[in-house]
Amino acid sequence: NLPAQAAKPGEEVYTPLAGLNQDRIFNLKHGIKKINGMVLKKGDVFSFNDIVGPRNKASGFRHTKDERGKAIFGGGVSQIATTIDMALKAYGSDINFLERHTYGSEFQDTYVTFGKDAVRVEYSTGKNYAFTNNRASLRITLWMSDQFLSCVIAPLGNEGPPESSSSQQLDRSVFASLESFNPQTGIAVFNAYEILEGETARNYLMNELGYDEEGVEILYSGLDTYEHIIRPLNYPPIKINVDQVNWILQYQATGELGTSLDGIPSSGGDFRVLYKNKPDKLLSANTYFIDIDLNGKIYLIKQVYPAHGDYLP
Repeated sequence: NLPAQAAKPGEEVYTPLAGLNQDRIFNLKHGIKKINGMVLKKGDVFSFNDIVGPRNKASGFRHTKDERGKAIFGGGVSQIATTIDMALKAYGSDINFLERHTYGSEFQDTYVTFGKDAVRVEYSTGKNYAFTNNRASLRITLWMSDQFLSCVIAPLGNEGPPESSSSQQLDRSVFASLESFNPQTGIAVFNAYEILEGETARNYLMNELGYDEEGVEILYSGLDTYEHIIRPLNYPPIKINVDQVNWILQYQATGELGTSLDGIPSSGGDFRVLYKNKPDKLLSANTYFIDIDLNGKIYLIKQVYPAHGDYLP
């Protein structure tokens, strides 16, 4: 698989992961966690080595071959810098590169075609990848699927600071439907509601929606066992950065239903891959449970009823 270049700002780019060993994959994931979700305001400097830090055993990196075939701690993290570099090329003069090294003829890997395009970062030798953002605001989003390391660098323009799970709080955990997702910004928009059962549901139908006894019986007779009566909550749309929360999804990245009723512990990257492959497995036909911590911050979103659907009379 060949890498994909960005034709314009905000487009997804990726480099292939084919043939990488588990230690290399681990190092990539470890490095991505330190960068993903970063926002660079106008005039901010991005310094790979300062952000990712030393690559050694104490900092959690593994010992494996790098792009030259030499075994080092943190081997492979240059692929992250290369993928970011590919995304930035679409921004032209908006980016002022302060330091950029490549492997050149020493490049022995295959995630880009030419060594001149393979960015080289080494903490121990001081080879850094650094640039200044000259536009209003940028957000860097990185994620991995089974096949690719992907990056989106989205211009925020005048939209203000990024919306995320950390900037929005709830007074309780809620059920919700996923209404939309923007891959460039990473923002998913949910609408909250209650699931009603028994007498509570009957009272809602009769006292608030005007059903009579016969109407309620007819309605219930048409419901499947997995369908519910729902009542929308008077909440504004819940906007969540998918890369900043934990997920439990019912579907694999391929769109196949998971084998466990408990769901599949997932990441924002898994969410993105599933959305790209099978968006219908994530959108409003599904019910989600948005869980909050003691401070009201969203930390877990669980897909509760896959491919079913709740009944809104």
